Amino acid sequence: MLTGLVGLTYSVYLLYTGVPILMHIPEERGFIYASSIVTAGVVLLVSIITSSVILWSHGFGPEFIHLKKSRSFYTPAYHSICSHIRLKYLRYVTLN
Repeated sequence: MLTGLVGLTYSVYLLYTGVPILMHIPEERGFIYASSIVTAGVVLLVSIITSSVILWSHGFGPEFIHLKKSRSFYTPAYHSICSHIRLKYLRYVTLN
């Protein structure tokens, strides 16, 4: 995280120093232009985060699925068979 923060700080510094040189404009106008670029980036970041929160709250988020090993005895077919046998046994017990 600290490395990312250092990288972000350095990239903003390069943006503020490089925009006036690249666009051949005075430093005062370059500062305003670079500030508007940073502001647009922050607005884009906030809008992406907000849209992902809205989508996740409506059920479009990631879902954790715990898969068991393929050689495991407890497969979905095993559970289906066990529940079928349990139902047959319960019907037998209640009828007799």
